[in-house]
Amino acid sequence: MRHSLFAVLLFSLLSAVSAAPVFAASPAHQHDHAHTHDGHSHEHGHSHDHAHGMENADSHVHGEVLLQLVQENQDLLVEMTSPAVNFLGFEHAPQSEAELAAVKTMEQRLKDVAAWLHLRDGGCKVGAPEVVLRQAEGHADVSFTAHFSCAAPAKLNSAELALFRLFPAIEKIRFDWAVAGEQGHAILTPRNTRASFRP
Repeated sequence: MRHSLFAVLLFSLLSAVSAAPVFAASPAHQHDHAHTHDGHSHEHGHSHDHAHGMENADSHVHGEVLLQLVQENQDLLVEMTSPAVNFLGFEHAPQSEAELAAVKTMEQRLKDVAAWLHLRDGGCKVGAPEVVLRQAEGHADVSFTAHFSCAAPAKLNSAELALFRLFPAIEKIRFDWAVAGEQGHAILTPRNTRASFRP
């Protein structure tokens, strides 16, 4: 696995760990505003395109989530980005008590990583995760970062995602990983929630 990808993601982790509130302003940047819902794909394949995940990091498609998992030595980094509507049902700045409560609930659920990300084998333990809600140009995005320490990273076998159950608005998860010398990509759906790290 290339060290450059891990370094880029690790830099993102270090940048995210700050005293910023869960809702923050974001610098203006380009997004794909196509709010498409193309159904539940059952595609699951492997790819050796090292830049695939990073190229799609700024896409903003309702119903879709981007998830990246990178392991190096005993360190495992997980990053996720998503339109806020997938988690909250809205994208404007929260104003009412109900909307503020929805943000709090989202943050609590995502920080309970063990409830929605199940890593098989590897003996991985998560540190303090970060959840940030950013508003820009009329919409909002959620970013999530978590750093794991794995006792036996070479034994990491697969990941099971329960985000569809916790957040029903999610239709598709684009999942990229670089684990134990293997790299791959999978499209996860409510009917296909598991990705294997082995060929």
